[in-house]
Amino acid sequence: MALEYELMIEMLAPKLSINYSNRFGGVLPFSLANLSTTTTVIAIGSNQISGTIPDGIANLVNLYALGLEFNQLAGTIPRAIVLLDLSDNLLSGHFPAEVGNLKHLVSLDISNNMFSGEIPTTLGGCTSLEHLSMQDNSFTGSIPSTLSSLKSITELDLSRNNLSGHIPQYLENLSFLSFLNLSYNHFEGKVPIESIFNSTKGISLVGNENLCGGLDELHHVLPQDRENQNSVS
Repeated sequence: MALEYELMIEMLAPKLSINYSNRFGGVLPFSLANLSTTTTVIAIGSNQISGTIPDGIANLVNLYALGLEFNQLAGTIPRAIVLLDLSDNLLSGHFPAEVGNLKHLVSLDISNNMFSGEIPTTLGGCTSLEHLSMQDNSFTGSIPSTLSSLKSITELDLSRNNLSGHIPQYLENLSFLSFLNLSYNHFEGKVPIESIFNSTKGISLVGNENLCGGLDELHHVLPQDRENQNSVS
């Protein structure tokens, strides 16, 4: 079945889900923007779709979850989005500073892409964020001080980038943070010792050769897999 026909079938549905078990290819049709305004979820991950996300998708005022992972897409994201998964695409260049406009964003996954440049400071404006996954890109520079505003963050993965500088002291003050992966970057200086840094559970700093101090084990262990960690707790 062609993707365009599938979209016609789902035009009035509150949820469009054609991911994982299909291998739709071709360009993402602009008719995606013609879905019913009652649409709340679009999940078209794990296909072989390319092209740009239609601008008209911003008119889907009730859309809160957008899953486009494992495709080859680019484009603009509606501001009302709560869950955004762009992982495992071929997205490149600087990550847009406009991400700060997504005030309701709770989960952002842009892992396994080719983003470069610095992490946008505007990300600190997404104060509802609980899950932030930016691993396996080519981000450079330091961790922005504005991320100290993410008071609800529980999972932060910045591993396997080209980040540098000191590990921010404010990470100790993010009281809900239970998973932190900063491994395989170029951080240096002393490791904080309070809060999540005071345990080997759910944290990794391996692959940062110029770090010193803190728990010795943190320099040698990877954090537990999220699913395993959740099953234990």
